[in-house]
Amino acid sequence: MHGYDIDDVNEFIAYHIANGGVSRYKKFDYFFNNILKRNDKNLIDQALLNFSNNVLDGLMNCELNLSLCELKNIYNKSRWAVASGGDESELRHVFNKRDITDLFELGIFGSPKSKEEIMRSIVNRSELEQPALFIGDSFYDYKAAKDFDLDFLFIEEWSEYNNWKKHIGDDKFFYMQSLEDLL
Repeated sequence: MHGYDIDDVNEFIAYHIANGGVSRYKKFDYFFNNILKRNDKNLIDQALLNFSNNVLDGLMNCELNLSLCELKNIYNKSRWAVASGGDESELRHVFNKRDITDLFELGIFGSPKSKEEIMRSIVNRSELEQPALFIGDSFYDYKAAKDFDLDFLFIEEWSEYNNWKKHIGDDKFFYMQSLEDLL
């Protein structure tokens, strides 16, 4: 984040890591309104646009995890959805361009909706069959899974969340290093 005080940026990074899985809209709002104390919609919109451009570039050029297709073949009776803190329209665009939309029969969902709103919508449409597994990379994902009585699997390599080990066992969550470990 160029042009901002390093202490403010570090506070924002700490907030971001502590709130993994939360929408960028909420995070940037927090940065400008709570850290910088500058409620400037134009600045927020410009920061969101810059971030969006970087995310789109990264998602269009990153390596696809081939385990997705292999897992879909193994678990071919399961129906998948994406419930992300990422921007929904960006996710749908990228998944379509990268030809992986068909893996997610229940849909691809993201912000500005919260994960609770996304899960409630899927449940209300009676599309979620139990038992169901929520795979995620944040404590927020774990909480969303538990709110809807879903099993939860934490994927360590996806995460920036440093305190995840304190949640292992005692009916909290299971973890794997990578998605490939499911194979």
